Amino acid sequence: MDADTSTDTRALAEDGAWWQVDLGATRHIRQAEVWNDASAATADFDIVTDDGTVHVSGKALRPTVVNLDGRTRTVRIVKTGPGRVALSQVLIH
Repeated sequence: MDADTSTDTRALAEDGAWWQVDLGATRHIRQAEVWNDASAATADFDIVTDDGTVHVSGKALRPTVVNLDGRTRTVRIVKTGPGRVALSQVLIH
């Protein structure tokens, strides 16, 4: 987001809350690097791309690296468990 892991972005705590990035065009991606916010609030979430969904169980780390290896225009992080989507950084490789 802003390359500063001390600032956070948050979505609502309601079921199905999400955070999304538009890559501007369909691109080949290998990994998503998800950095939890300072309070470690993000847990049990899906990473959704045009090629499918990958579920991450438990709390996101600083960072949690998820292998995706596909093509997509958008990457969406969707809350599937308690808490909220609260991130300090997301890197798409």
